[in-house]
Amino acid sequence: MRCPVGAHIRRSNPRDSLSPAPGTERSIAVNKTHRLLRRGRTYGEPISLSFDPEAILNTPTPGERGIHFICINANISRQFEFVQHTWINNPKFGGLYEETDPLVGDRTP
Repeated sequence: MRCPVGAHIRRSNPRDSLSPAPGTERSIAVNKTHRLLRRGRTYGEPISLSFDPEAILNTPTPGERGIHFICINANISRQFEFVQHTWINNPKFGGLYEETDPLVGDRTP
């Protein structure tokens, strides 16, 4: 109820909001067939804490920094590829209209 349908975390793990019967055990069963174990791990020099976006973007730091995405699944097509294609990159996911995932969704016109 508190996490927006279009949010990345909701798209990648919609829990009990799926068809054929949202809010039921059938919906949870659909979600379980596509479940992934996923973690993000940062690397590189961290950014200093600042509430000024300009300062964050313009702060020089040595080397590269970012996030490694780690995913463990038993069946890549049924789990990772399905979640990526059908839930994350689907612009009509959960009744939305022309909205892709805010973090990793396709941005090409």
